[in-house]
Amino acid sequence: MPPLIRTLAVAVILLALIGGAVVWLRPAEVTTRQLPTDVARSVMGPLEPATNRPGRDIAELGTRVDSASRCADFCARNPACQAMSFAKAAEAADGICWLKWAVPAPTESAAMVSAVRIASAPASGR
Repeated sequence: MPPLIRTLAVAVILLALIGGAVVWLRPAEVTTRQLPTDVARSVMGPLEPATNRPGRDIAELGTRVDSASRCADFCARNPACQAMSFAKAAEAADGICWLKWAVPAPTESAAMVSAVRIASAPASGR
């Protein structure tokens, strides 16, 4: 399949999955490392319900995840991530995770959950 057709097909599928919002992914920009779950959670501050931290996204496209906790774990595992915002998908069990390269100011948003990095992950990953 030619690259342009593959890109368009992915865009159409994403558009259908997220109900009309267009999201552009750049997976190469989002790197993660393996950390035990308890270590990953100790790196992030508490979840901030009904809070968005708009802007300063690491990638132009968010990542579909099953929960705000999973988004926070994903941020903890990415050394470039300083904060995250999870947007609950309308009428779906999951949502879109936005990793942030800096900590944006919080804004109120009922469908969002955010968190801020409070510590560096151990260099050894343990």
